[in-house]
Amino acid sequence: MPEESLRLSWGTAKDGSWCDLLSLDPESPELKGLEGVYVLWHGGDEPGMVRVGQGEVRERLRFLLGDPGVLKFKELGLFLTWAVVERRKRDGAERFLQDRLQPKIKSPAPKAAPIAVNLPGTSEPESPSASAAEPEPARTSAPPPGKTADGPAPAEAPRAPRLQKQFDELAAKLDRKSSRSFFGGKEPPKAAADEATVGDVTQLVMREALALRASDIHLEPMVEKLRVRLRVDGLLETHLEIPHSLKLSLVSHIRVLCGLDPEKGVASAKPEDGRMVVTIDGQEADLRLSTFPTSYGDKAVLRIMPRQTKLPGLEEMGLLSAHAALVRGLVMRPQGMIIVTGPTGSGKTMTLYTLLQLLNDSSRNIVTLEDPIEIGLPGLIQGTILPKLGFGFADGLRAILRQDPNVIMVGEVRDNETAEIACRAALTGHLLLTTLHTTSAVGAVARLLDMGIEPFLLASALTATFAQRLARRVCEGCRESAPPTAEERAQLEVLSQRAGLKAAAGSFPALHRGRGCADCRGTGYRSRVMVFEAFPITAEMRPLIMRKASADEMRQAAARAGMEPLLADGLRKVQSGVTTLEEILRVAGTGD
Repeated sequence: MPEESLRLSWGTAKDGSWCDLLSLDPESPELKGLEGVYVLWHGGDEPGMVRVGQGEVRERLRFLLGDPGVLKFKELGLFLTWAVVERRKRDGAERFLQDRLQPKIKSPAPKAAPIAVNLPGTSEPESPSASAAEPEPARTSAPPPGKTADGPAPAEAPRAPRLQKQFDELAAKLDRKSSRSFFGGKEPPKAAADEATVGDVTQLVMREALALRASDIHLEPMVEKLRVRLRVDGLLETHLEIPHSLKLSLVSHIRVLCGLDPEKGVASAKPEDGRMVVTIDGQEADLRLSTFPTSYGDKAVLRIMPRQTKLPGLEEMGLLSAHAALVRGLVMRPQGMIIVTGPTGSGKTMTLYTLLQLLNDSSRNIVTLEDPIEIGLPGLIQGTILPKLGFGFADGLRAILRQDPNVIMVGEVRDNETAEIACRAALTGHLLLTTLHTTSAVGAVARLLDMGIEPFLLASALTATFAQRLARRVCEGCRESAPPTAEERAQLEVLSQRAGLKAAAGSFPALHRGRGCADCRGTGYRSRVMVFEAFPITAEMRPLIMRKASADEMRQAAARAGMEPLLADGLRKVQSGVTTLEEILRVAGTGD
């Protein structure tokens, strides 16, 4: 165990990155007189230590550049750093580094007692207790290409996301170019290089997001890095981490693309919105930007709306045949109000578009008021609100009613005024479709009553409310099945009873899962399916609304009339192998 410790200053290039061995010039005058210890490692998917040594830097560099054992790693990228150490302590420092890092090419270890030093990428020497407690080699103690020496490199994930690998390859190329300046070589014009790099990284992120059919891109500034997460199939996944040391102003670049001031967000501490259109690999998409100031800079979220989206049919969305027939019957009524409910990201707008497509023919005047228009539908008159000009849903709805509409779609009911105008429109010969943020179909009635809508008006205008969630589908490429365990069988019986389903023995002979493959990126899931419940407003329900009955009372009356809750639809999809029990519990809950 080392009794002495020493804090070293490890050398980096001028931009803070590690130096590419093959780009260094042994004859550089800046090497003159430099002596100390050095560490050499290779890059790639699994960076590793190659050699540790000491001596006069110029001489050691000539040796390394001619060593066949070293050069066999050159395809992975070779990266070098060193620190000046006084001669009497050099043997102890090298001994510690060899013992701690376990390089692949081993030199005879000095006989001196080891002196604990800070490893490349760390600022403080390891304590004697830490050295004794961790005899295993530090495989990730030296940061991979592109990391700085300001702090330790993060531990590698077992499987690096594809986007991170692509970025690391790009960063390694930049390292090889920029490291020449460490010994006084020509440095490329920084502004031009940074601008081109930011553009390349932006393209990488957007290409990956479109390839994975992500719904959102999150750019999140943190203490030492910018984290890039994509929402894929409803869940956020970390796909890229960009060290701040690279000075890639990704958020500022995207602000410019969306027509915003690149620096205003940092100074004004005010959220802003913007839009842009991108075309990548022939795929066109609208991107809606929202920024939010944080203590480390603007966080940016980009909502992705592909323009070539094909509208699915009701059955393609995942509706069972009974639900699809019910929805078609309700939406074909000449007047009334249909409300689709669910949390953000549950596919409400897509459901509205699918319903509009069912109604879309030349005999109907269909007008929409959206925020924003997400999918352009030929044959419809589509408009958008303009909050900055004082044109909101209530004003827009009043204007639409003067346009002789048959069908009206309002993107969302957000206030009492819009809700009341919508109800009155539904009573005057119009079919109105809209959305509301509630957790259940029955909850929409209580929500509208809480907003101040008169019970007699709501009872007369409302046709039906729907609730929906999106659950991930089991991947078809790696699907496998197995009988449920005793614990799962007991849980299924309890959930079936809560959902009002008959849980006969053998109702769930097998449960399906994805074991993980290349198609689903090891998750076992690919794409999503709708979990659905419908609450038609029947003659039995209207008196309950008139007297403002509680949501529980209306839910019990609806169940007696044959309504099945979200959990019931989810369990049917588990039974048919479309999704898993874990997914249904995640999106629909336990039915308590």
